[in-house]
Amino acid sequence: MLNPLKGEYSVVKTIEDLKRFAVPKAGDFSGRVGTYWQGIQHGTLMETVMQVLAEFGLAPYNDPCYAVSPNGAGLIATIDLGKYRLKKDGKPGKTIDPLYCSGFESDNTGPKVLQSMGVVHSNDSRKALTMVAGGRVLICSNGMVTGEQVARRKHTHRLTLVDWIREEFSDLLEKLGESGRLASALRDFAISDPEHESLLLEVARRDLIPWRLLGNLDRCWLKARKETPELLWVDHEKYTDDDWQFNATAWDWYNAATHVAKELPPRPQLKALDGVFKVCQELLPPSMRDGK
Repeated sequence: MLNPLKGEYSVVKTIEDLKRFAVPKAGDFSGRVGTYWQGIQHGTLMETVMQVLAEFGLAPYNDPCYAVSPNGAGLIATIDLGKYRLKKDGKPGKTIDPLYCSGFESDNTGPKVLQSMGVVHSNDSRKALTMVAGGRVLICSNGMVTGEQVARRKHTHRLTLVDWIREEFSDLLEKLGESGRLASALRDFAISDPEHESLLLEVARRDLIPWRLLGNLDRCWLKARKETPELLWVDHEKYTDDDWQFNATAWDWYNAATHVAKELPPRPQLKALDGVFKVCQELLPPSMRDGK
């Protein structure tokens, strides 16, 4: 998913650990927050997220990652989603199966993509409460690598946390199917050298990947295009390049860009993940883009 360690965030292991972080007072911000500002306690936030996941029959497939900013005000959480396996009586059991993105299920060839979500917020007015949903390629070291679906909400006292999370998460789940379909379409669309060069300029022009990192992205792609590919985004501690099935597609290019975006702090990462996915979609012919 996101790379929460960029920007000196520190990993926190459990929700109980998150509950130890106090919510700052509005007076601590020297006029940066308005009259209606309301802080959100990190542990309470994630406990509520888990409650809503359970209402949808979902749970973390593996251990979530929580990371807190140096001043304790900012939180980034990433969760790979799973669903409870039903028992013979139709009721949820204790076993949790992975929840795959559409088009990347366990019975398809190529890398599998888990549905994932992230939560970002800060109690020092730097970041609104944000939920993102996308997918994480299981053999990939990148993190979240399908198009982001984003929900945002300001920290105000009118916020009923559980109601907002429940409503927005329901909408995000519906949109995840569309993200999976588009990612599958990118996997079927080959990228030429001129298109690669055009994509480089476009992601820089839109301020998605900084100009200083364009050379890294270019080298990452060119290494992948070799007769014997070197895929920098594959987790080589567990997999080989053969497990990826590189075909010089828009999907491959997007993963190269996501690999480079890991060098960015969390907030620009979100922007890059969402924006580059959309730029790659623009290459698709209307029939593939619209699913017709």
